Amino acid sequence: MQELSKASPSPTVDEAFTAQLKIVLDRITDGLIAIDTNWRIIYINPRAGQYLKRNPAELLGKNIWEEFPAAIETQFYHQYHQVMQNQVTSTFEEYYAPIQRWFEVKAYPDANGLSIYFQDITERKQMEAQFLRAQRLEILGTFASEIVHDLNNILTPILAIAQILQVKFPQLDQSSQQLLETLEISARRGSSLVKQVLSFARGTAGQRTSIQVRDILEEVVQFVQQTFPRSIEIRTQLSDLWFVQANATQLHQVFMNLCMNARDAMPNGGALTITAENCDLDEASLQQHPNADTSKSVRIAIADTGIGIDPGVLEDIFDPFFTTKPPETGTGLGLFTVRGIVKNHGGWIDVTSKPVQGTCFQIYLPVQEQFTDSSSNDSHLHFG
Repeated sequence: MQELSKASPSPTVDEAFTAQLKIVLDRITDGLIAIDTNWRIIYINPRAGQYLKRNPAELLGKNIWEEFPAAIETQFYHQYHQVMQNQVTSTFEEYYAPIQRWFEVKAYPDANGLSIYFQDITERKQMEAQFLRAQRLEILGTFASEIVHDLNNILTPILAIAQILQVKFPQLDQSSQQLLETLEISARRGSSLVKQVLSFARGTAGQRTSIQVRDILEEVVQFVQQTFPRSIEIRTQLSDLWFVQANATQLHQVFMNLCMNARDAMPNGGALTITAENCDLDEASLQQHPNADTSKSVRIAIADTGIGIDPGVLEDIFDPFFTTKPPETGTGLGLFTVRGIVKNHGGWIDVTSKPVQGTCFQIYLPVQEQFTDSSSNDSHLHFG
């Protein structure tokens, strides 16, 4: 009897229930944060700590807005206040920028404060975004199929008039003749591009032949020299190149797109540098690009001294419909198409950029052995 009197008193029913409830809440798969009417955290379960990358024990008793100040900058800060003030349950999705995650949130108010249940739905949001992108691409393909004939009808008279003017006015000075030739070449390119868009939408590769990339680059250089602002200096270094098996119109589209982007990145002027050379990749470089069929490649670099690309979006620039340009000037399909064309040619594209210092795109096009010319300049490049 004496020993029994020393034993700890049995917990009350309420205490036992509270302890059992805590065990259950600690084990649920949703994050849970309970706050009082002064916005102090009175409970946070382990899953919430995992989601928010914080130690739950360190958050107890702290003001939730002081511990998560970034949340104040979102629209949901006011929504939580409305839930507590109006005592109305609310369900919504919230993006928390510091950890770059999406959460589905359910907020339940009561007289003692607010209970917030949340679940990480980042993967689901990413899948939804991919699905929407696929839908938009499908719509783009349908649209391209519908307008291809109309665009051809528009370009045909432009091409015909450019040819007629060259014959009708042979006395024009050399500069004017060059402009008419550029107009004719551009109209032909435009007609070819319309067909390429249709082929791209239908998933066909387009006809490929053995071509000299330097010829295409020289056309591009001539165009940019005649049309780009004089505040942009055009620099070129084009070596004798190996032949590649490619679609000339598609490569022209790639180079023009990158040059246009470079121009837009230098609104106050600068330098656009276009270089091309043969390269024989070493073993380390081939390991970085396991899909490369051969070590021999033609490397084309298009570099500018413009505003550069924010490091935070550098990995996103090739995504469809991603653009940092205003809606009326950018569709977000340019670099997506560029990468698609280069990839379909068995090559790859690398990009380096620093804010305020400029951007450099490097395109590697594989060369089959039968297209190499022993008389061409060959350089063995090593990459760190």
